[in-house]
Amino acid sequence: MTKHVHDTPGSSHTIQWEHDDETGVLTIHFADGSSYDYENVPHEKYLGATTATSKGQYFHRHIKKQHTGTPRR
Repeated sequence: MTKHVHDTPGSSHTIQWEHDDETGVLTIHFADGSSYDYENVPHEKYLGATTATSKGQYFHRHIKKQHTGTPRR
């Protein structure tokens, strides 16, 4: 299993993004303490988040509008 982790200390919206290449699941840990799993997210979208100037804007444009999030417990 190949899992990639990207911390986002400069973001007011997210804390960390994790992507599992095998399953295509992207887990995002938000600044409010919640975490969500997004299925069928291509690795390229994860890579886009790592270089995005605004993680929140990237999330809304490329993840939230195109993938359904499931809250993690």
